[in-house]
Amino acid sequence: MPGQTYALCKAGGQDLSAAMASAGMAWSNPDQTKDYTVQESNANLLGVHANACLKAWEWRTQKQGAKNP
Repeated sequence: MPGQTYALCKAGGQDLSAAMASAGMAWSNPDQTKDYTVQESNANLLGVHANACLKAWEWRTQKQGAKNP
Protein backbone atom coordinates (compact mmCIF):
# COMPACT_ATOMS: atom_id res chain seq x y z
CA MET A 1 0.00 0.00 0.00
CA PRO A 2 1.29 3.48 -0.75
CA GLY A 3 2.66 5.37 2.21
CA GLN A 4 3.33 2.28 4.30
CA THR A 5 6.72 0.95 5.30
CA TYR A 6 7.40 -2.76 5.51
CA ALA A 7 10.39 -4.31 7.21
CA LEU A 8 11.79 -7.70 8.09
CA CYS A 9 12.10 -8.14 11.83
CA LYS A 10 14.47 -10.79 13.18
CA ALA A 11 15.47 -11.95 16.65
CA GLY A 12 18.39 -14.31 17.05
CA GLY A 13 18.44 -14.67 13.26
CA GLN A 14 14.83 -15.91 13.12
CA ASP A 15 12.21 -14.11 11.00
CA LEU A 16 9.54 -13.15 13.56
CA SER A 17 6.74 -12.92 10.98
CA ALA A 18 7.49 -16.45 9.79
CA ALA A 19 7.53 -17.70 13.37
CA MET A 20 4.22 -16.01 14.18
CA ALA A 21 2.52 -17.34 11.02
CA SER A 22 3.82 -20.86 11.74
CA ALA A 23 2.48 -20.74 15.29
CA GLY A 24 -0.96 -19.53 14.17
CA MET A 25 -0.46 -16.12 15.81
CA ALA A 26 -0.67 -14.14 12.55
CA TRP A 27 -2.02 -14.27 9.03
CA SER A 28 0.08 -13.73 5.96
CA ASN A 29 -1.29 -10.96 3.77
CA PRO A 30 -0.84 -12.07 0.15
CA ASP A 31 -1.50 -8.51 -1.05
CA GLN A 32 1.74 -7.45 0.68
CA THR A 33 3.95 -10.53 0.21
CA LYS A 34 3.73 -14.21 -0.65
CA ASP A 35 6.67 -14.96 1.69
CA TYR A 36 4.63 -16.42 4.55
CA THR A 37 1.91 -18.44 2.83
CA VAL A 38 3.75 -21.75 3.43
CA GLN A 39 4.18 -21.02 7.14
CA GLU A 40 0.52 -20.05 7.41
CA SER A 41 -0.63 -23.23 5.68
CA ASN A 42 1.59 -25.29 8.00
CA ALA A 43 -0.16 -23.70 10.99
CA ASN A 44 -3.27 -25.61 9.88
CA LEU A 45 -5.76 -25.11 12.70
CA LEU A 46 -3.64 -23.28 15.27
CA GLY A 47 -4.44 -19.94 16.88
CA VAL A 48 -6.21 -17.49 14.58
CA HIS A 49 -6.54 -20.17 11.90
CA ALA A 50 -8.67 -22.30 14.23
CA ASN A 51 -11.32 -19.60 14.63
CA ALA A 52 -13.84 -17.99 12.34
CA CYS A 53 -12.78 -14.39 12.59
CA LEU A 54 -11.94 -11.53 10.28
CA LYS A 55 -8.38 -11.03 9.19
CA ALA A 56 -6.92 -7.78 10.47
CA TRP A 57 -7.02 -5.98 7.11
CA GLU A 58 -10.66 -7.06 6.55
CA TRP A 59 -11.61 -5.71 9.99
CA ARG A 60 -9.87 -2.39 9.28
CA THR A 61 -11.70 -2.10 5.95
CA GLN A 62 -15.04 -2.65 7.69
CA LYS A 63 -14.20 -0.10 10.40
CA GLN A 64 -13.18 2.50 7.82
CA GLY A 65 -16.41 1.90 5.91
CA ALA A 66 -18.43 2.41 9.10
CA LYS A 67 -16.76 5.79 9.66
CA ASN A 68 -17.61 6.97 6.12
CA PRO A 69 -21.23 5.95 5.43
